[in-house]
Amino acid sequence: MHYKPSFYNIIFREGKTTFIFNTRLSSYLKINRPLEENFSWESVPKALKPHFIEGGFVIPVNLTELSLLQLQNRIACFDFTKLSLTIVPTMHCNMKCVYCFEKHRPENMTKSVSDSIISFVDAKVKKGVKAVDVTFFGGEPLMNYKLLCELSEKIQEVCRKNGSQCWFSLISNGTLLTKEKSEELKKLGFSDVQITMDGPQSIHDKRRPYLKGGGTFDKIIKNVEEALPFLSVSIRCNIDRFNVQNVKGLVDELAKRGINKQVSIGFAPVHEIGKRNNELITWINKPQLPATLDSVNFFRKPSMLYKENNDNIACSALPLIEPHWIPHEPKPPSCAFKMEPAPKPKEPKTPKEPKAPKEPRLPRGWD
Repeated sequence: MHYKPSFYNIIFREGKTTFIFNTRLSSYLKINRPLEENFSWESVPKALKPHFIEGGFVIPVNLTELSLLQLQNRIACFDFTKLSLTIVPTMHCNMKCVYCFEKHRPENMTKSVSDSIISFVDAKVKKGVKAVDVTFFGGEPLMNYKLLCELSEKIQEVCRKNGSQCWFSLISNGTLLTKEKSEELKKLGFSDVQITMDGPQSIHDKRRPYLKGGGTFDKIIKNVEEALPFLSVSIRCNIDRFNVQNVKGLVDELAKRGINKQVSIGFAPVHEIGKRNNELITWINKPQLPATLDSVNFFRKPSMLYKENNDNIACSALPLIEPHWIPHEPKPPSCAFKMEPAPKPKEPKTPKEPKAPKEPRLPRGWD
């Protein structure tokens, strides 16, 4: 079979080392030899060709990736057997992160809203939804822990009655996730929690302090260790130029405590949203990206790294790259695309009544 390079490859080099990232499949490769951005299938060393195929860096010549993405998008959009919800039980938060875009208010979800959520889920599962996936977000969702538990129990009960499955996950700052809560959440059907840590203690505490001041690193790391017997924990590290050089310190700290293999680690860029705290937000330069990822052994040679077998390290690397590095191809349509209404049938035109014939005029002199 003949192959061609994927349109979604991003290639950059450091000396004789080449780093490749495929944005369509989130696959990564590090090879200790130069590789041109416009490489051909024939130029790929024979020993590396299986890895290029497996990672999606090359594709069959008759495959159009954009069409494939559009097809996958359409299938996902019209799969009415699955329901994903993000629920915010409170807008309140006990931390004051330097880059946070939210205006935290001590406002909790009302009973009428929570009742409406249950009614909504009940209606959906009765119409054929077989899988309900719920993520609790905030604010800090654990600041309204009672309502979080009540909603989880009711959703679980609704799904059980209708023969549907449900899963729960939590996005939290980790300061309130005690051992007791982790154990209780597991009983409620929670499987995983995402907690943000922005580097080693010296960096994290400056970026993610308590609302009233003071560091949060020690409390979070303790809660992570105590949550591991009950929940799958993923660490999100928000990266900008202020902490990009300190990522390795966080991984080293987790390794020192013996939990680096028990948690998954994800890196994500800090984005500009509106105008709040924009002076704190800066893109990561292209030269910084491979050095940062390689410092935590993100890349391996010559085999591929995938989310399920990459020593628990993952990365949303595409947003880390400045827009002008990305090839200019029409983006696949969003799942929120608008459905164009069907054109209205044209009404048949009413035939015009024939004009009455003119009366014949008599020749002059005959009247």
